[in-house]
Amino acid sequence: MTNTVLRPNNRKGHYSTFDQLFNDIFSPASSGVRQASLQDRVKNTPALANVFKTDKGHTIEMTVPGFTKEDIQISLNEGRLVVKGARNETKETKYVKREFMMNEFERAFHLPQSADLENIDAAVENGILKIGIPNMPEKQPLKILVK
Repeated sequence: MTNTVLRPNNRKGHYSTFDQLFNDIFSPASSGVRQASLQDRVKNTPALANVFKTDKGHTIEMTVPGFTKEDIQISLNEGRLVVKGARNETKETKYVKREFMMNEFERAFHLPQSADLENIDAAVENGILKIGIPNMPEKQPLKILVK
């Protein structure tokens, strides 16, 4: 039986991505520099979004874990939908390592001209914000009565 040991890639003093991640998580003596940069990357991550198109319009689904409807504001200006979220953390927990910390986000979406801006709806459930953007009803040809 052969034992396999994972070792850092010592070329030019660099570690592999796996080794860096492993050391960041499990090493008690890991430097705060690497952890801070990881925290900055997580902190500045926007809410992820999926956009779907159907015959009836568009749907935007965004990940907003831990946000309530009171924490989210949606505005519309000149065909641009802006979604902002902000929440205050009330717990005074002393973290050993913290990677989940999205306390605010902002995303903007340009809406198509076919969007019915008066009937946009939104709901948040189980950490997913769902925004429904219906299409404008098709204009029917105007019939003129001949007298």
